[in-house]
Amino acid sequence: MISHEHKAVFVHVPKVAGQSVELVFLDLLGLSWEQRAPLVLRHNPDPARGPERLAHLLAREYVELGYIDQVDFDAYFKFAFVRNPWARLVSEYEYRRREKRPFAEFVEAEFASIDDYSDHSRHIIPQSDYIYDSNGEPMLDYVGRFETLSRDFRKVADRLKLGVETLPRKNVSGMGRLQKLFRSKPKEKKPFQEYYDARLRDRVGEFYRRDIEHFGYSFDGSFRDEPIVGSLQK
Repeated sequence: MISHEHKAVFVHVPKVAGQSVELVFLDLLGLSWEQRAPLVLRHNPDPARGPERLAHLLAREYVELGYIDQVDFDAYFKFAFVRNPWARLVSEYEYRRREKRPFAEFVEAEFASIDDYSDHSRHIIPQSDYIYDSNGEPMLDYVGRFETLSRDFRKVADRLKLGVETLPRKNVSGMGRLQKLFRSKPKEKKPFQEYYDARLRDRVGEFYRRDIEHFGYSFDGSFRDEPIVGSLQK
């Protein structure tokens, strides 16, 4: 997402409250969700121009694919949020639960079918792909955490002088609306660890090894509570 008004680039890692962040900016600009295209939040029919949903551009793709020039990209405040990779994969599985596949089968099928254009694949690739360049250098000014989202979003809001105190937790996608329509009562969530046996835990841990190293997550749900990229303390 690009907001020229706020001189900001938000790199939307799927399943990490991205639409909630985007809705804040749309609201500040007086735009509805249906009017989101000017913020580079639209469908893309051309694989040469990025993924199916431009909301899920990698940081490096914003300049590489011509959505912003290098001067503005360097000048704008660039941020993202990440979450525990084991938990994020479970969230994606539950989001696509209509497929009725066992979790282990879902994991292996998704890991085996990664491509650059598919939005499904953008939901599966490592979060570090969104944030780091090909040399392993961070391209963003700040990376917060889903686990401390309220605190970390306030830092972003203060930095950009948004005048917003809280972040609404919303998903306005068609699937989100359908799930609410057909679910009579909220489904009680079980701990993400219960989806895994030891083999699958290690398989997913290896696939997301760079995320675990960069962001300091553990399977028990703990994480290094220290800045990932940028502290925004000043």
